[in-house]
Amino acid sequence: MNTENNKNESENQFMLFWKVILLIGIFYSIPSMQYIIYQEMTEIPITFPHTENNITTNVTVSSVCRFNYKCHHEISNNIVSNIFYLILGGIHWLFTYKNKNSITNHYLHYALSACLVLEGIFSAMYHMCPSNSNFQFDTTFMIVMSGMLIITYISKRNVNMNFEFFRVFCFLALLVAISSAQLGYGSKNWILNTLWVMSYLMYMWITNGVAFNLLYPDVEFKIGIRFIMKSFFIQLCQGSKISLIFIIILNGANITMLILSLATSIVYSIIYLSIMLLSLTITIVNYIYYKSVEKKETITNKVICMYVVSIIFIILGMYYFPKPTYGKYGTVIESYDKNRPCIFLNYFDTHDMWHMFSAFGIFAFLQATWWIDATNIYTNHCEQLLENS
Repeated sequence: MNTENNKNESENQFMLFWKVILLIGIFYSIPSMQYIIYQEMTEIPITFPHTENNITTNVTVSSVCRFNYKCHHEISNNIVSNIFYLILGGIHWLFTYKNKNSITNHYLHYALSACLVLEGIFSAMYHMCPSNSNFQFDTTFMIVMSGMLIITYISKRNVNMNFEFFRVFCFLALLVAISSAQLGYGSKNWILNTLWVMSYLMYMWITNGVAFNLLYPDVEFKIGIRFIMKSFFIQLCQGSKISLIFIIILNGANITMLILSLATSIVYSIIYLSIMLLSLTITIVNYIYYKSVEKKETITNKVICMYVVSIIFIILGMYYFPKPTYGKYGTVIESYDKNRPCIFLNYFDTHDMWHMFSAFGIFAFLQATWWIDATNIYTNHCEQLLENS
């Protein structure tokens, strides 16, 4: 009875996720647009001599917005290329609505679709006047989407685990706030580093608590240090060594990223997004192992192909992502020196290619996330029909 109540409570919470995300998007968009308008109203054109191929010319650029002036159009290409997030997010939303009875926790896919659409909207806002002070517009919903994906895969393995929406979004808000704090300072200092380490250790604490709770689906959800330590030694002595290996890998990756964040100049928002993607990858691998080895369920070729397509698109996107077309930090002259010419249709630059490839990669991944369990639901339904006939 308690298990059934937990399952119903989880479903009730998941019903709220996509609605909360849309509300966050609406309220977040108002000050975001106000800030973009303020940036454009306060910008002052700056002219400076620039030498290229032994030819010196006077170049005029914005004092605030860091554009790629070698591939810049009246209708910004960096804005247009975000349309794929909106289109593919909308397609996944419609697909979820049409097939909502084919999978459990389909409300999480509404949330994922909303995140993909909002990522496109806020990335477009950021590229209306890109700078270091509004970079969080471009990363906020990527962080939220990563969190939703982790929750989606965890709920697949443990349908009784209750994720209270208020606590989930408070935690994600803290991640966004800490990762954005550095942008206001422009550099790291001991105050930011202290806040960063504290929030990072809290992230590790929560991820470990969730990971160990997955091993005890019939036990009330706990996240205390005592529970984590007790679970660790139980698993070490008599539990599943494979599950413990996944948890050790997760902690090793988190510690590595923490050291990297303190030793390099990589911005915190990119680090947080990276560790959440690492956590997501480990969670997925763990779930696939659990599904195919422990439950002995078949993962169809269709699902495998979707994962492969997703990986291919993401790799193609990552090929272009590290090739900056402007500089968020430093002087406007240093930013201009990073400008690159258009590489596709004489309209899109390397960052646009990241937008397009990542949008298709995320969409393929969302479809794989759906079908990895929907296939079994269809199969079980057909078997029941044959038995009743």
